[in-house]
Amino acid sequence: MKRTILTIYALLFSACIAFAQAPAQSFDVITKTDGTTMTGKVLAMGDMDITFIYKGESLNYTVKKIDVQKITFASGREEMINAPAQKTSIPAANPDSKGKVAILPFGLIVNDQRGSDDKAYTIQQECYTAMTKKAGTLQYVDPITTNAILIKNNVTEQTIRGYTMIELCNLLGVQYVVQGIVTITPTSQNTSSSGGGSTNATIKKDDNNKTTVKGSDWGSSYSSTSQNFSTTVLMNIFDDTGNKIFGKNHQAFWPTQDAYKITLDYLAKRTPLYQK
Repeated sequence: MKRTILTIYALLFSACIAFAQAPAQSFDVITKTDGTTMTGKVLAMGDMDITFIYKGESLNYTVKKIDVQKITFASGREEMINAPAQKTSIPAANPDSKGKVAILPFGLIVNDQRGSDDKAYTIQQECYTAMTKKAGTLQYVDPITTNAILIKNNVTEQTIRGYTMIELCNLLGVQYVVQGIVTITPTSQNTSSSGGGSTNATIKKDDNNKTTVKGSDWGSSYSSTSQNFSTTVLMNIFDDTGNKIFGKNHQAFWPTQDAYKITLDYLAKRTPLYQK
């Protein structure tokens, strides 16, 4: 009996050791360009997207490869998707930068999603047009030149957050930088309709004085639907010491999709750089 009890204890002890030594379940880890991580299982990887499932869940997610820095697989293998850009050596402040202004590419959010780069560059150009109407003695750098300098120095939408406004002023060789975000959200819809018609009648009498009436009707209708939008524009201006000299968030009055143009003009007139 005593031997049986000892045997049972020995088996239980061995089982506990085996369980403790069993390797923990491993998962794939996606590290994104913004520093956040996703833990789970990579199911597929295409040219543009990665299909992923979170640990303990069953729903498939799609992650854009442009937003992923690297993947550390459960096997321990690491695959670099977008190597982190080396921060450019920022030049010292240039005395010739006084009185110069650069407008950074605007952030664009459409219906809670990141807007297209082309549209963001268009808004940047619209801001440049609004600000230069009353430039006075200030010299505005053309957005094409601004964007070329940023691209050459690996400053992208993802990496620009790693730069101070002082560094951006020095990099672009300006005293002031203008930065902003445009948010466009679909709201209500307007439907209008119109229509018309007419009736033609012909009355004839035969030889027996019998009257015959012939008629014809026609009609048409037309309707159209237009989408309304709510547009908000945030504009900030920083100088080469890092001070914010202007910051204002304004909601557009007009419900059209291009209402940001009027709003940019409204904000530009209220900045200290707009020389009336």
